[in-house]
Amino acid sequence: MQSFRFAQIFLGLMLSVPWAQAQPQLFRCINGTTTYFSDRPCQVVLPPHLVVPAAPVPAPTVLPAPSKAAEALPYMSPECAQLNEGLRTGAQRGVKPAAMAELQAEYKQRCSDDEQRAAQKLSQVKSTEGAVREQTLAQRKAEEERAAAMVEQCQELSRILVSKRQRLASMGPGERGDLERFESSYKSRCLGG
Repeated sequence: MQSFRFAQIFLGLMLSVPWAQAQPQLFRCINGTTTYFSDRPCQVVLPPHLVVPAAPVPAPTVLPAPSKAAEALPYMSPECAQLNEGLRTGAQRGVKPAAMAELQAEYKQRCSDDEQRAAQKLSQVKSTEGAVREQTLAQRKAEEERAAAMVEQCQELSRILVSKRQRLASMGPGERGDLERFESSYKSRCLGG
């Protein structure tokens, strides 16, 4: 009886302490056919034949790569160039189709003339660059042909000079003068001196 009285006093003291009044939370757990209480949340153990479907994982959004910038872009007004770039990169930046349609309509209204002028300017620049390139190639080809002809002439002059030198002993004074002039001409033309 005394131990019962002691337990009552102890319980009374415990209840008077503030931390003792906060009762722990108990969880009622079921494991198969067994029910038990725990101070921790229940662990869910599924039978091997029961499969819980996983939440669907959203597919990653693949945005299209922006198209190549228009070649005529540098020849457009800054406003139209900016609108053109906005249209080109809009899908990549996640712009909604309705907004893209509005942007396309605005671009068409404001920039169709500017786009035509820019395309004409680009065509002129390409034409001029093509003409300059063709002229440069023609000049280079002509120089190469002149150089090849000069090499051929110098080879022929060298052959003639060797032939004349072989006959030097049998030459008269006039022929020797001709040989000296020929040799001087050969040196200035073919040897640069």
